[in-house]
Amino acid sequence: MRAAARASRSDELSTQYGAARFGWRALSLELCPLGSPSRRRLRAEGCAALDVGQIVASAESNPAGEQRRTWLAPGLVAHVTLNAWDFLGLEATGAASLPLIRDRFLLEPFAIHQPSTLAFRAGLALSVKFF
Repeated sequence: MRAAARASRSDELSTQYGAARFGWRALSLELCPLGSPSRRRLRAEGCAALDVGQIVASAESNPAGEQRRTWLAPGLVAHVTLNAWDFLGLEATGAASLPLIRDRFLLEPFAIHQPSTLAFRAGLALSVKFF
């Protein structure tokens, strides 16, 4: 099992109707039943994941302030870890998820953002094993 917290913030998006910013933050829980033995120098894992969080939008033309929408997305994750020592590794991750809630964010009169039907992410991390 794995757990993670993730967050990102966009640059300002400008249109003829104004400017907006977007942010995303989520907690992720992964169950990883598929994987090579943990004692190997090179380890691969396949996981089922659930991300729960929110998308936050703010627009200079919106006097109401920030808009928040729920983010709920089940998905699949693959991890490949190269262990340099017993406790330290370099990890590459790739994931695909299916957002269940795809609300639109509006900057009148147009929608300026709606989550994709399928979301992808990739990452590179330094991992430290405590147990």
